[in-house]
Amino acid sequence: MRVVPCLLLLCCACQLGASVSVVLEPVNAEGSVNTYTGSVVSLNCSLEGGASEQEELEWHRNGESVRLDPHNRFSPSRLCVQNVTTDDHQVTFTCHLRSNPTVCASAQIKVHFPPALSGTDNVTVEESQDVVLRCPVWAHPQVTVTWLRDDLPLNLVTHRYTLYQDSREAQLTITNVQREQHQRWYSCVAHSAEFGERTRTFQLLVEDKKMGFPLAPFIAACVVVLCTTALAIVARWDRISKTGCQAFHAPVLPSRRYTTTASLRKHSASHWRMQNIAQESIDSSDDEFFDARVSDIVSGIRVLCLIVVAL
Repeated sequence: MRVVPCLLLLCCACQLGASVSVVLEPVNAEGSVNTYTGSVVSLNCSLEGGASEQEELEWHRNGESVRLDPHNRFSPSRLCVQNVTTDDHQVTFTCHLRSNPTVCASAQIKVHFPPALSGTDNVTVEESQDVVLRCPVWAHPQVTVTWLRDDLPLNLVTHRYTLYQDSREAQLTITNVQREQHQRWYSCVAHSAEFGERTRTFQLLVEDKKMGFPLAPFIAACVVVLCTTALAIVARWDRISKTGCQAFHAPVLPSRRYTTTASLRKHSASHWRMQNIAQESIDSSDDEFFDARVSDIVSGIRVLCLIVVAL
């Protein structure tokens, strides 16, 4: 809003030794000025009742001081509100004596404007979710709102519809959206005695419900894979330790006074073969256990891959 020196309006005079009176027309009985967006409002403040012409006047807009030119601080003082917008709606201007702020007069600007309703919006929602359709209905004078479904009045008894409206916004809430029931065209129609009808249309599109991320199964699969990997590593480590550190122990022969060399060689070879057979059996068991753990790890990785692909 731009405020410049011009003509001015006031009402609700307060008197204390001098009086401030409204000179501008038109002023209604409520002490306000009716106007429209884009227009100009002129305000004029003057002193009556034998007040000195040297008394200075001050202006306030909603309590905030308005800067005046030095020559415009004496009666009659004039202001002009140019290019009125919706931001000027219900703004109060006050003029008072600088020496005595209780000697004052005020006037409120009331801007007439329609709601900003037009066009078509596409709204997408997942099936079984809730959706809210919103319409800005701020206007002066206030409007009445009607909701339509496929150009017919909305039936609030069925299909889980809920309406809400305040001075700024009208809302249509649809709970537990179903494609067969709710994938339709909806219209918000604002009725104004002064500006006629304004409409905004919504095309509601219902998508298939998306599967949420399976957090619990994913964590469980990760735990299985980690535990299996740890067991496989432990099993392999034991085998490596046994293979790398095992030493040959000579067989203990029965206590005899005389032992031939051929007999000693035969017994040692036989005992060595038995040790080899036992070691191969241990190694075979370790290999089978390790292979089983590797198979479990591969299965766990496959499960994780399937979960990722499903998402």
